[in-house]
Amino acid sequence: MKALVRILKIFIIITGWVFFSLLIIPFIFCPVYDFPAPSPFSGDNLWNPYQNMDSTLWWKANFQVQSDAWAGITSGRENPSQKIYELYKYLEYDIITISDYMKINDYGKNAPPYIPVYEHGYNLFKVHQVCIGANKVCWFDYPLFQTKHNKQFIINLLRDNDLVALAHPAFVPYSYSTNDMKYLCNYDCIEAMNHLKYSFSHWDSALSAGHPVFLLSDDDEHDISN
Repeated sequence: MKALVRILKIFIIITGWVFFSLLIIPFIFCPVYDFPAPSPFSGDNLWNPYQNMDSTLWWKANFQVQSDAWAGITSGRENPSQKIYELYKYLEYDIITISDYMKINDYGKNAPPYIPVYEHGYNLFKVHQVCIGANKVCWFDYPLFQTKHNKQFIINLLRDNDLVALAHPAFVPYSYSTNDMKYLCNYDCIEAMNHLKYSFSHWDSALSAGHPVFLLSDDDEHDISN
């Protein structure tokens, strides 16, 4: 019996050290970035990216809605993919995407226009990113707290996607701070509007620091029956 208890203690210690190492080692090897100082936009003209666009060709799209994935473990278990697709078709959306957590949902891929999307991130403070035009899932993340260097490293890892949007920065305190927005770069959009929270102060902070990022407005819906 004593030998069994001793073996169990050794197993617990080894497991604890392995778990601790998996959490700490990624922080040790994270790059430390020399972020440029915030620099407001300057010049004599205002740039309008839409001035030459034909508004009759615009399409209605939504890039954030979760479906029933991972055996119902994640939020979205009330949303079968077929129901999502049928509802957004009824609402006359042209582009229907499903942004499951850490999973590219290919429902509707045979009915163009199909755009693969997923929501990246599995960490304590919901530091998430919406990956639009996703080629594959990036499984790396920092599961506990994240410094702005960790956040920048993750953003850089996700650049093989067509567009990267920072998800719901104001939804959870300490996910993305307005101070982070002054320095983070190499992403395309900020999800500044969804049905849960507005993040205008974060978008304003990024723009005021000279980062030309766009606003993403979407549903981020986890229960289409509501």
